[in-house]
Amino acid sequence: FLSRGYFASKACKIEYMAACRLGKPIVVVHESNENHGGAPLEELRDQCPDECRAHLFGSRAVVPWLRSEVFQLVTLKKIVAVVLSADGGEGATGKQAGGGGEIARVASE
Repeated sequence: FLSRGYFASKACKIEYMAACRLGKPIVVVHESNENHGGAPLEELRDQCPDECRAHLFGSRAVVPWLRSEVFQLVTLKKIVAVVLSADGGEGATGKQAGGGGEIARVASE
């Protein structure tokens, strides 16, 4: 959950550095509402360590966190879509273990 202070957090740094080092996909969900700890995306991108910037902000879309109840389902569907696209397409065909087909069905509704 990308918000103000994310890149300064020791716990977050352990997670994103490990993901970068191991080449693991990360779904970046951006909090832009400053009343909830958010910050402009460009400001947060600039705070990201150079060695991880391409991995975190390169090929996958950054999903904006929409706080309005009406839009939260849209945000969650976007997160699922990014996760499914990161698994090599297996989730989209229903071959992923653990109900990937069901997730793909729900995400497409």
